Amino acid sequence: VFDYSLPRAEPERHEVYAVRFATLANFPVASLVAGADRARRMDIAMMVWVLKGNNGRVALVDSGFHREQYFRQFTVRDFVKPSDAIAPLGLKPEDVTDIFLTHMHWDHAGGIDLFPSSRIWIQKDEYDYYTSDAWQSARTHGGIDADDVLEIVKRNTRGLVSFVRGDDETSLSGIGFGVGGKHTWQSQFVTVQLGE
Repeated sequence: VFDYSLPRAEPERHEVYAVRFATLANFPVASLVAGADRARRMDIAMMVWVLKGNNGRVALVDSGFHREQYFRQFTVRDFVKPSDAIAPLGLKPEDVTDIFLTHMHWDHAGGIDLFPSSRIWIQKDEYDYYTSDAWQSARTHGGIDADDVLEIVKRNTRGLVSFVRGDDETSLSGIGFGVGGKHTWQSQFVTVQLGE
């Protein structure tokens, strides 16, 4: 018996690095966990994840933040602009080919503009909601920054946004996207094929 199917390509494999770019100090736990003691506080490590693929792809999971208003609103310590925080990995902002946004909150999408040539991957429903309906009421876009929305729309007009539609394990080799949580309108998570 002869197998006429094409040989299967091995999925792209990745090295994964957690890059800490700041600490949100003394953050109220009740803002993160429903029903938590309102007096309880903790420091939160602010991270972006770097995925270095064996085919030259360099992707970030989320882009961090850098806009001044958040330094006034929160106690931010040990801040390094996310575009500079990747330098110890031998990377420059222009080396980042893709950004996989988990959701549109300011601390995840606030650094898109720091990586101007990157393609953004976002759930289509997340993009559609936060570029339109969310702005019809003051209560429907909490945590979403208008400057970040404008940046992703500009990126889309340049052809640098790819829409993910629900669970997707086929659009990118070695990368999977899944819908989960409802932290925002349509949050997503990213799975990665690790290198050996």
